[in-house]
Amino acid sequence: MHGKPGAICRISYNQTPILRSRTFFLSTSLPIPAIDQQKQVVQQLNQYVRDSEQFRRADTAGKLVRIATGDGVALAFFTSPDAPVRCAIEVSKAVRNSSALQLRMGIHSGPVDQLSDVNERSNLAGTGINMAQRIMNCGDAGHI
Repeated sequence: MHGKPGAICRISYNQTPILRSRTFFLSTSLPIPAIDQQKQVVQQLNQYVRDSEQFRRADTAGKLVRIATGDGVALAFFTSPDAPVRCAIEVSKAVRNSSALQLRMGIHSGPVDQLSDVNERSNLAGTGINMAQRIMNCGDAGHI
């Protein structure tokens, strides 16, 4: 199977298929903050996500793959089907109550391949995560 890390090249990875994973994709909404604010916004987002009960449960159980995406994070839950939805609601409430951070989130359940990226970190590829990103792209700030 092939991974597509960019539009310019195609690199082959050894992939382990994982079916029926729960993929939850979370990203800051547009417009992207100014360069000098990006680090602060991403750190704030990461803290809200890490503080989520669903995130902590899945992480503690070893049933979570997390991927930094630059302006957000992709999370694949291998726990219950409702874990990504509950996590999204928890993060949304935390942001609404204590931040001006604008988020949009997409959730999808589908097949993904777990692989290692060029830095040998855990990563995902496949229609499950691609569809979650497409769903997220349809939303506006504040949408799940």
